[in-house]
Amino acid sequence: MDYLYVIVVAILAQFLLNVVSTKIKYPYSLVYKITAIIVNATAWSFTYHKFGLTPTFAVLAVAETFLIASSFIDLTYKEIPNSYNLIVALLGGGFIFIYKDFYQQLLLGGIIAFVLFLVIMMLTGAMGGGDVKMAGAVGLFMGTGLIMKFIVYSFFSGAIIAILLLLFKKKRKSDFFPFGPCIALSSIYLFIFLV
Repeated sequence: MDYLYVIVVAILAQFLLNVVSTKIKYPYSLVYKITAIIVNATAWSFTYHKFGLTPTFAVLAVAETFLIASSFIDLTYKEIPNSYNLIVALLGGGFIFIYKDFYQQLLLGGIIAFVLFLVIMMLTGAMGGGDVKMAGAVGLFMGTGLIMKFIVYSFFSGAIIAILLLLFKKKRKSDFFPFGPCIALSSIYLFIFLV
C-alpha cells in the first residue's frame, strides 16, 4: 500500500510541475507531460524501494521530479530554467545537510562537475549554461565518490542517443543536441542504484 501512496504523490508532483512549467512560459507537449509523469512515478518507486520513507528519499524524489521536467523543457526549448537548477542545487544542500559528515566530499563533487562541464562548454560549445548549472547541482549529490561515474554515464548516454538519432536520421551532425536529458538520466540512475 505504501508504494501506491508514493506513486500517487509522484504523479501529482509531476502533474503540478507540468502546470508550473506552463505558467513560467515553458509548456511542453501532452506526450512529454504524460511521459514525465510515468518516468517520475517509476523513479520515485525505485527510490522509495531503496531508501524507504526517509529524508533521503524525499530530497532525491523531489530532485528527480525537477530533473525530469528540466529534461523535457530542454528537449523542447534547448534551455533549462535557472529556477529549476536552483531548486535542484538547494535540494543538493539538503542532501549535504542529511549527510553532513561528508559535506566536504559532496561540495567538492558539485564544484568538480560544474568546473568540468564549464570547461567543456567553453572549449567545444557543445552544451549550454543550463547544462553546466544542472551538472553542478547534481554533483552535490554525487560527491567525490560518484562524480566520475556521473560524468562518464552522462557522456556515454549522450553518445548513444546521438548515434541513434543520427542513424535514424532524426538529427544531423550539425544539429544542436540537448544534453540536459542525459545529465538527468544519469543522475536518476545513480540516485537509485549507487547513492
